[in-house]
Amino acid sequence: MSGKRAAHNASSTTDDQQRRTEAGGNSNDEETPQRQTPKRNRPRIDAIKTVGATKWLALETIEYTDEENKPRKWDLATRTTKTAGTPDCVVIIPLLRHFSQPNSPTETILVEQFRMPVRSGCVEFPAGLIDGGESVEDAALRELQEETGYVGHRATSFGSRELANSPGMVNETCKAVIVHVDLDDVRNQNPISNPDDGEILTAKRVPLKLGLTSIMESGTNMPISLLYFFSLGFELGLALSSSNQPATAEASVGSLQDEVGKPAGV
Repeated sequence: MSGKRAAHNASSTTDDQQRRTEAGGNSNDEETPQRQTPKRNRPRIDAIKTVGATKWLALETIEYTDEENKPRKWDLATRTTKTAGTPDCVVIIPLLRHFSQPNSPTETILVEQFRMPVRSGCVEFPAGLIDGGESVEDAALRELQEETGYVGHRATSFGSRELANSPGMVNETCKAVIVHVDLDDVRNQNPISNPDDGEILTAKRVPLKLGLTSIMESGTNMPISLLYFFSLGFELGLALSSSNQPATAEASVGSLQDEVGKPAGV
């Protein structure tokens, strides 16, 4: 190759690299192979067999083909009222304050009840099943009043997706709903709960900034996971917003207030 032709080819190569660089590309794009993630197939359900059922629950075995084309089985519990694509229940996060006092402290409500599957008393947010034809927000307002006696003014559901409760064992899903409660409302002065038959529970008002995780760890009831994670996130958010200063004051169990203003532990 002559000197002129070699110089011309080298110049053309340099120009091409410069154009690719100016366009936002890498001059070595052609030399760098792109690594691709192998595409996996979704598991395919081949059969669903009901092992046994009661009025509310059923035990099923799902026979399916996994992502690697291997046949497998999975046992799970399901609600007999389950409708695909629809949440089964609502978890309510009540926010209580005096609407006439913008700077009044915000409280929430915790519910205590004995849960037979874990053989223990539990502390949790108010929650309940959604009735047929009922909206998520309406179910939240109804369940809050039934379990605690408080009347909510408005309800706001989070997002549009369902939340899994324990997806390795059950197909139950839920939605989290914030319900605002005006303590100035005369209906919320002396609230009286009206739970379903067989529901023996106690509702307690708790100031949000007392340190809910410390309260639950000091108590004798088992915290439900959604409540505990909410408390951790809430306290972490406060800590980050206050430049790593202590976000909440630790509170003794006896500093809690129930719905009639008497000290009570969780």
